[in-house]
Amino acid sequence: MLMNLIKNAVEASPPGGDVTVACQKDHAGLRLTIHNSGLVPESVRGSFFNKDSTAGKMYGTGLGTYSALLIAKAHAGNITFTTSETEGTTVTVVLPSGPKN
Repeated sequence: MLMNLIKNAVEASPPGGDVTVACQKDHAGLRLTIHNSGLVPESVRGSFFNKDSTAGKMYGTGLGTYSALLIAKAHAGNITFTTSETEGTTVTVVLPSGPKN
């Protein structure tokens, strides 16, 4: 899951752009964020996590974010994203941290 999301972030980042990965534990569980300064094209925003959704990649299969979502859901988690010209793109994965003791 993380490999797909980080690979996508690197490929979508402008030349010389940074990709950051952060992890924190909060009330929702484990929160992972992957950020790059690229913008998700308008044409795929509504289908970002759908099977076969891809844009601008010569060898893109459209399975990266789709499979990441399936993996997150299999672990009772979820994935969301935000994108804007000024802030770039952030993909957020939230996974439960386990039973409370």
